[in-house]
Amino acid sequence: MLSNKRGISLIVLAITIVIITILAVAVILSFNSNNPIDNAYEATFKSNIRNMYEELNVYFSDLDNESYGEFDPSKFSADFSSVSYTGRGVEIEEKNITEIITVLNQLPDYRDAVFIINGKLTLDSTRFSEEQMNWAREVLENK
Repeated sequence: MLSNKRGISLIVLAITIVIITILAVAVILSFNSNNPIDNAYEATFKSNIRNMYEELNVYFSDLDNESYGEFDPSKFSADFSSVSYTGRGVEIEEKNITEIITVLNQLPDYRDAVFIINGKLTLDSTRFSEEQMNWAREVLENK
């Protein structure tokens, strides 16, 4: 007796669907853990914080040089409306934080959310997510 088999058997079809489903799940999970958009957003945020931190350090270094070592960063504070220095021997000409950290002029998302308190760059935790605050800590604590 000759058997005339045509088409795909139901078992082969089921196995194929299971394998494709497993591969699709693996690809989706891989893509979610390495999401390039989230990684780019994190890198941009960290870069912005790093740039602000570096600009602040340059400013402090200039003040220290101008005052012949008399400048004490821990006595310096600034926000978007004022600058204050409670130490002696240093004259501060800047009126607000954007004159100290000029990159803030190009970053409107950070407006009224970044401060200098006791010489340290500080972010308003109510304006940023917990994840962003963790990213900022990573950058600022590794300096």
